[in-house]
Amino acid sequence: MIYYVSNIGNDQSDGSINAPFQTINHAAQIAAPGDTVKVLAVLIVNGLILKTQVQAIIIELPMKLWRVSILS
Repeated sequence: MIYYVSNIGNDQSDGSINAPFQTINHAAQIAAPGDTVKVLAVLIVNGLILKTQVQAIIIELPMKLWRVSILS
């Protein structure tokens, strides 16, 4: 499963790209072994919301090992 986190997200949402979580901590609580959490950078310009994927965090549970990859 792939979950998304964004500064304009909401931890009550489903973590999809269209309804991302707000905090990485919440995504980590929801994610299962092998799941991916992608962090989105959101910029609002003149009312237009631009989403840019800046990094992916792969969570391997139960040890909660985080591997961070910077995406261009």
